[in-house]
Amino acid sequence: MKSLAGKVAIVTGGGSGIGAAAARALAADGAKVIVAGRRTAQLKSVAATAPGAIRSFQCDVSDFTQVSDLFTSVFANEGQVDLLLNAAGIYWQNSLAEFDMADWRRIIDVNLTGAAHAIHCALPGMLAQDFGRIITLGSRSAHTPGAVTSAYSASKAGVEGLTRSVAHEILWQRRYRPNVHINVLYPGRTVTDLLEGSTDQPEKYQSPEDVYPFIKALFLRPRRSGMGQIIYRRKIVSRGDVKLRAKQIRANLWGAKK
Repeated sequence: MKSLAGKVAIVTGGGSGIGAAAARALAADGAKVIVAGRRTAQLKSVAATAPGAIRSFQCDVSDFTQVSDLFTSVFANEGQVDLLLNAAGIYWQNSLAEFDMADWRRIIDVNLTGAAHAIHCALPGMLAQDFGRIITLGSRSAHTPGAVTSAYSASKAGVEGLTRSVAHEILWQRRYRPNVHINVLYPGRTVTDLLEGSTDQPEKYQSPEDVYPFIKALFLRPRRSGMGQIIYRRKIVSRGDVKLRAKQIRANLWGAKK
């Protein structure tokens, strides 16, 4: 695939930060984009930047019924979902001993379970049409947590396990390689509502717009590219487990013979 033109993309957390920047850039590249999130005003503001190319849908990703309604609406209006960017996230700091456990649960529900909800709804249609690209934003905090990032780090570590497991599912009991990929992207330190900083310090911080080229590169990956991978920019941090890689090689070889 050389172009995103005509593809249908859902971006969760699309009202601000990396999600909003990616939605605008996807629309500029010719995709039809649905931005989803809790804050209606922000979603509509993003949609207004590209009328007709971006539309908004109010949705709390932690609520499966709302996520299901989102995908039902998109399939009814667009007929397909080609691209999914899980950018919805919460980042609250506190030590575990002092954490309000309702806040802990909220972080897990949005960052991890919310991604699972969206993947669950996207995957059947992608497999049926033999095309799909799923990216979930991860974090190095999954492997290098701080003293007050327990919930966030746990959620991002969970995202990596979820992604690898789903990669196995995509190849499970199939002799060929479906053209459906799922990967995790570490965006790096990005100035958003979740992280304070200054883009005047490019050696430390980047703008949300700086992340899109790496999102686009993953969306444009060819069929036989690796999946279940953890990627920081264009560097593959982890290629997934050995068993998954072996499955992908066998599936690729089988597909080459057909």
